[in-house]
Amino acid sequence: MTFGNPDFPVTVWRFEKIPAWQWSLPVHAAGFLWILACQRWFSRHPAAVPVLLGTLFFLAGESLNWFVFRFFAYGGETPAEQMISFWLVILMYAALCAAVVWLLRIGGTRSSEKK
Repeated sequence: MTFGNPDFPVTVWRFEKIPAWQWSLPVHAAGFLWILACQRWFSRHPAAVPVLLGTLFFLAGESLNWFVFRFFAYGGETPAEQMISFWLVILMYAALCAAVVWLLRIGGTRSSEKK
């Protein structure tokens, strides 16, 4: 509805071959489960570890789209603009992963304090 919408002032990607939900729903659900698993596996490590592993998951998915599937195109007319859009998407995923890990760790800290 925002960055993937051609009618939004800033368009970073646009789906061309499939509806947005057919990519977004499975990839984001799998990514969320991956982040949960990484957070559990690396809960005694710095938060940067699950954030990095979560970001790498989404980097792999975006790379598969860029080089193989081409379900959606990255915004911009020139290759440089498209590359900037690609890395902007990765940056947004890194922020998403950091927020999820932070929320999980805050929630885990609070629940362990109650015990």
